[in-house]
Amino acid sequence: MDSTNLLLVGLPGAGKSTYLTALWAVEKDGKSNHLLSCDGLPSESSYIDGMRDNWMDLKVVRRTTFAEPMEIIIPMKSRETEVSLNLSLPDFKGEVFQKLLDNIEPEDVKNWCCKSNGILFMLNINSSSPCILHDQISGDS
Repeated sequence: MDSTNLLLVGLPGAGKSTYLTALWAVEKDGKSNHLLSCDGLPSESSYIDGMRDNWMDLKVVRRTTFAEPMEIIIPMKSRETEVSLNLSLPDFKGEVFQKLLDNIEPEDVKNWCCKSNGILFMLNINSSSPCILHDQISGDS
């Protein structure tokens, strides 16, 4: 089965883990009828199931605190083409991406960038420090 690797990028508090949790909550039963839907359970789902349980109970989804990212692999299938693939997403903690703004390239992020088919970049516009990226970008002009 082909694997599609997406790098989920965002600073701390951007909602990366919450997004993964919501995606899993919607797709877990495989009955969403989306064009691309879950086609079975990941080989290991206890990590994301725990976050899903909190999300379903309207509790705050815990922040990722692991030094190494948890890789979440969700089997998916296209409703139109019947093509199956594994959607592979790493759950990095946001501080890893903060290092990129300081021109530090963590090796695990570099490796994921090399093997990724796409990047989903998330921003939290309600952050207590909304100018963090603006300051970095405007300083480079």
